[in-house]
Amino acid sequence: MFPMLQTIIDYKLTNIKMDDIILHTQNVALMGISLFALYCCVNYYAITGQTTNIFIPLDIEYFNNYAEIVNYNQFDIYNFLNPFVILLSVIKIHAVVDLFLTNKRDVFIHHLCIIGIFFYSWYNNVSDTDSFIYGYSLLKTEISSIFLVLKYWIPTNTYAYNINSLLFYLTFLKFRIFDVYNEVIGNKYVIDVIINKYTPNSPINSSVLYISIYSLYLLNLYWFLLITKIIYKIVFKNTSIDTEKMCHSICSYIHYVNIPLAAYLYSYNKREQNIFDVSGIIILSVASFLYHYDIYEKLYTNQIAEYKIPEDIAYVYFLNDSICIHIRSFLAVITNFYTSPYLYTVSTVCGLFQLGCIYCGIVNIIELLSKKTYNQSNFLKIHYIFTFLPVGIDILAIYLNTKSHQLATPYLIVNIIIAFLFIIDPFYKLTHVAFHVMLIMQNWYICLSSNNN
Repeated sequence: MFPMLQTIIDYKLTNIKMDDIILHTQNVALMGISLFALYCCVNYYAITGQTTNIFIPLDIEYFNNYAEIVNYNQFDIYNFLNPFVILLSVIKIHAVVDLFLTNKRDVFIHHLCIIGIFFYSWYNNVSDTDSFIYGYSLLKTEISSIFLVLKYWIPTNTYAYNINSLLFYLTFLKFRIFDVYNEVIGNKYVIDVIINKYTPNSPINSSVLYISIYSLYLLNLYWFLLITKIIYKIVFKNTSIDTEKMCHSICSYIHYVNIPLAAYLYSYNKREQNIFDVSGIIILSVASFLYHYDIYEKLYTNQIAEYKIPEDIAYVYFLNDSICIHIRSFLAVITNFYTSPYLYTVSTVCGLFQLGCIYCGIVNIIELLSKKTYNQSNFLKIHYIFTFLPVGIDILAIYLNTKSHQLATPYLIVNIIIAFLFIIDPFYKLTHVAFHVMLIMQNWYICLSSNNN
């Protein structure tokens, strides 16, 4: 009997993979942290007597007023802070230990950001009350991890699994994207009050908190688009919709939305320099229409089965669209810096950089057309570099020149999402539609920024 039992044990041990043990341990630890985070958030609202709940963004003004009244409703403020302090200690240990166990690069970055936030609080002796102001929102994000862990434990291809996946997606969007933006990223008060109080004259020290929190939010955006890509594939994999034809049909016209949008926004502050940006928008809208409508016609008349770059490029329209992207970007900079003392310096640098990249883009097309020693697979990569590099510099210039934090921060995030769209390609053939939608949002903030300068 005992030899047989030993044989079974040996068999089990030899078939257990170390990666599976680590994954199971990570899931158990994450589930414990997530449930504790849920308890802390519910406990906070229960003790303070707020009429809101965890699904409503944290009321900073209410919290500050409450923190001044230590014995409000016969409860000490530490009745709800203590669970958070305990949870933070657990998360510190988890982040450090898991840093050496995880083999995922994005999770590794996540843990570094968490450690950076904790380091700032520890090094500068941030009080529990002050750290709660930004720590609450970050801890609340762990609630979505409950459904992430359950995905490993619930059998796939079941209603329970699908419902859990939907709940994970919605809680991720709510707690990690919307709430963190509203309560921390888009709320200048939250971070700046801490910085001004603890490290007002130490930009290097302050950058630890800024970089950690902003990097953590960008990582959540990146993860959200990856999750969206998975859900999109599941929803549309069995449909008969011609998404490519739909994409170019929509993209033919959608950029025209920016014309009345810009006219409307600039009507509140009518200035001569607005004509530059509006002209750039009109030029790009026409170029975008010609480029995408040509592709749509070819798909509609079955001249091509699907659009492939560079095989099916109409080079005149393609080059025209590319150049107009550069023109619109440069004219947006001119409009934004028109009243700035740095106008001539910025316009010269950006203009020369745009001209150089336009030239390189034209050479790239000529080398492709020659088809002698040119590697066609590199064409699109080179095209993206020479298109988005100068545009990225223009975006950064406008961001730095935007005086309002409430405009600069969402403007930068919109442009980062645009970059993520090209990296992740979450909607496959419809990703370009999402790109044009984000261009409308980009245009919104460019116009508001120029009005505000």
